[in-house]
Amino acid sequence: MPNRFIGQFGIRYDILQNLFIKGNVSRDFSNYNYVGIIPTGTVYTTNAAGEYQGIKSAVSETNSLLTLNYNTKLRSLQVNAMFGGNQRNFTREEIYTNGTQYIIPFFYSFTNLATATTRPATQRLATNSLFGSLDLDYKGILFLNASARQDWFSTLGIKNNTILYPALGSSFILSQAVELPSVINYAKLRASWAQVGGGVPDPYTLNQTYSMVTSSGQPLQQITTTNGEYLLNNPNLKPFTSTTYEAGLDAKLFNNKLGVDLTYYLRRTTDDIVKTAISGTSGYQYSYVNVGQVDNQGIELLLTGSLLKTKNFSWDASYNFAYNQNKVVKLADGVNTIQLATSVGSWAYVNTDIGQPYGIIKGYTMVKDAKGNIVYDTSTGYPMKSGLTQIGQGVAPYTMGLSNKFNYKNFSLDILLDGKFGNEVFSVMNVYATRFGLQQSTLAGRETGLALSGVTASGDSYSNNIPVANLRLYYDNLKNYSNLFIYDGSFIKLRQIIFSYRIPSNFLKFAKIQSASISFVARNLFTLYKKTENFDPESSYTNSNAQGFEAFGLPRTRSFGLNLSVKF
Repeated sequence: MPNRFIGQFGIRYDILQNLFIKGNVSRDFSNYNYVGIIPTGTVYTTNAAGEYQGIKSAVSETNSLLTLNYNTKLRSLQVNAMFGGNQRNFTREEIYTNGTQYIIPFFYSFTNLATATTRPATQRLATNSLFGSLDLDYKGILFLNASARQDWFSTLGIKNNTILYPALGSSFILSQAVELPSVINYAKLRASWAQVGGGVPDPYTLNQTYSMVTSSGQPLQQITTTNGEYLLNNPNLKPFTSTTYEAGLDAKLFNNKLGVDLTYYLRRTTDDIVKTAISGTSGYQYSYVNVGQVDNQGIELLLTGSLLKTKNFSWDASYNFAYNQNKVVKLADGVNTIQLATSVGSWAYVNTDIGQPYGIIKGYTMVKDAKGNIVYDTSTGYPMKSGLTQIGQGVAPYTMGLSNKFNYKNFSLDILLDGKFGNEVFSVMNVYATRFGLQQSTLAGRETGLALSGVTASGDSYSNNIPVANLRLYYDNLKNYSNLFIYDGSFIKLRQIIFSYRIPSNFLKFAKIQSASISFVARNLFTLYKKTENFDPESSYTNSNAQGFEAFGLPRTRSFGLNLSVKF
């Protein structure tokens, strides 16, 4: 069972009337114990004697923040200035216990294993920061913000471990400065330019290290794995930089019943740190590299509205929509493509190619002639296999969300829908389902054989009949045509429902409670729209930057809970 603690302590000291120092320490700690049992009698285990797997994990993050703050007013100009520093420390400590063959059948204990191993794993990383900001407010009409931050990352080499990134933003309350039509109650224009940076997410990737291997004789070592992967070290990595240009409009109309928030942005990331797959003959699986330039540009729209309001009832709604156009402009010098991930069986790949969106899916298809006829290999009787080609896009360019909130006296009901559109998913599970004859599509030909027709490589007409006895081999061969297992990953889900009751204040006076409410919360309730078969369109085999594969992924967990909120 997971346990989590989140705590924070802050203190402030006023040096002068407008000058004060503020310190804050926050800590987020969680631990998790997991035991997996494969019971005695499971045939595929050694001697059918079962297996054991255990994980004990403790994760903590501590942030120590100290700031010096100054504020004053110079006639019509309000000034706020701040300078400070922060130290972030992250630690992950895990112990993996694994073993096989229970000595005493059905006694599932780590002490009851014929063979057992214990492997500790520790990760520590830190980020030190200095930063400052200046905020100017002129008559509540014109606002200007300037800031800068310098970070030092423990996961990068000493020569490349720091980066300075500034930011500049401004906003103008148009409705305060000029008279607008009566339907416009509020209007604000805003624009900003900002940079952020970052280092490698995993520690210990700069230098080659080795770990002990359990051995009954000569001591042995192997390359240290990072999150279970053999990672080729790269000591020359440098921080990535993301520069964002943004412009937007905020408005409220029709007596504040309609709100509009529209944003256009261009985000340019240079030297992005990407995990890329490399040849297994090197003895490694992946390596982190700096990617030249990736551009993201798009729009974000938020509409809010008060649709109905009476004495005891109200209905408020909000709708958000976002479109992101992604393009890889440049990779490393002399490199036109980077492979981010490979599916089981190497049936499909997630790549980054110059001139294409980030994270395209590549695979193989059946060769067809100009008229769309399948081209068959006469020696095998199977369709010819194409070269590696793009068959999908792993990242959805469109996202949306719709929220409705209903209030009736002390009761409230929140309903949230969300969705993603425009991406594809390669399903490893459906590859296996087809190979093993579990898909409905494999029913064809089971009674009288399967009739095939097309053309040969020379363009001649071709026909063939796969007898029932050979159907298993035919359907197994379909694994070579990746596009047969590509699905539209678009979906709409009923993401969350919250039903709340606000306890009347006259019931709380005796306990000196200001307010209290109790809520029933349900999440991941239903999928209202999808085009995938046999799997959740949100399923993914990894949470890394390689999106677009599904491999026997479980659907999102449906959860129900009660929440009690009390304010004293």
